[in-house]
Amino acid sequence: MINFSIKTFLIKTPQELLKEYFAQKHLLADFDWSKENWVEDLAGLLEQDGYEQVSLELGKINELADGSGAEHVIERADLLFGIQLADSLREMSHHQQAMWTFLNHRDIFDQAVETEYIDNLTNWKICNVGCDLSCGTDEEIKEELGTAIAEHFLKKGKGRHCDVDYYSRKNPDRHCFFAYPEDYIKGAIVYENGKRTTHATRPAFEVIFIYDPADGILRTHSPRGGSFEPLQDIFCKKILGLKDGVPDKNTQVYDLSPLKNPNFRFTWQPSDNVEKVELKMLMLDFTSGGSKQVTVEAQPNFNNPRIVFDMMDKAIQAYGSDEGHTIIKKAKILIKFGPVNGRRPKRFTLNIGLPNSDNLKDDPYHNMVRELIKRWELVRTLMREAEAA
Repeated sequence: MINFSIKTFLIKTPQELLKEYFAQKHLLADFDWSKENWVEDLAGLLEQDGYEQVSLELGKINELADGSGAEHVIERADLLFGIQLADSLREMSHHQQAMWTFLNHRDIFDQAVETEYIDNLTNWKICNVGCDLSCGTDEEIKEELGTAIAEHFLKKGKGRHCDVDYYSRKNPDRHCFFAYPEDYIKGAIVYENGKRTTHATRPAFEVIFIYDPADGILRTHSPRGGSFEPLQDIFCKKILGLKDGVPDKNTQVYDLSPLKNPNFRFTWQPSDNVEKVELKMLMLDFTSGGSKQVTVEAQPNFNNPRIVFDMMDKAIQAYGSDEGHTIIKKAKILIKFGPVNGRRPKRFTLNIGLPNSDNLKDDPYHNMVRELIKRWELVRTLMREAEAA
């Protein structure tokens, strides 16, 4: 079954582009596009066996046919081909833009799919590797990175092959590497001609690296989890030219202890376009007399904008603890941004926890939040040995 509204997609996508799509695939040569109910006929046809790859591609096109997808298509078009093509794409509807790009600029389309994907990822592993390092991006170096990652996973019985893609991004400048090591053999239950059977496949999974030369931060993500340190070392050696891998003082962790200071205030600059910051929740761990965990949560208001701070102080007193024996393990912070170009103001609730858990993605607003966290001194670096201990 198609997992999106194919009828809506067909209605919103210009018919001429749909005709071009199927013509490129040498399909539907005899289809009658002039019929009044052509949408229903085509939607029914695409539900039949034999059109699985078409349905998969149309689903990917549909995923880029919205405001977020359009931003990524325009970003890649501007970066790869210049402002003229980007401006032309801005004049198109979302569905027209997505389909036209798929047909005429697959490089733009494929990169937009990837960059939108990483913008929605959370739980990145973060380490500080150094600012303004030379970043190798040519084919030979990417192949070396892929080989090293494959060798790493071969020890675990997977990773026979590993391709690597690279994209650069702007505002801020970032180097993005997508590695696709081969996974274990898996069996997929499928239907062929209406009969159930099992196919053996070797799927790939992704390992993503993002290096920001301005702040020296390397972000690493993989759905497989596990230890990220060997992967970070491989990237630093192969791409950044650090012969010893990640420098000793590297791992960025959150430190929420400044929130215990009665003089702490959330501050920002006019250029940050921030209207308001509110502390909404704290999870406290009292370490004296046996570990106890308490959560204080409230909605700040005009009469008491620091209500959560006050609740923390009362909880510390109630449990007979003190600041030295109180660890703030998690915090929830609301950041409200001002409107931009007449658009509605953005609101983001930051969930931040020890040691380096957050819900930050890779987009301009979230990057600004990262900068605010640094200014509030809620992040610090640890030596790898200290973290392991």
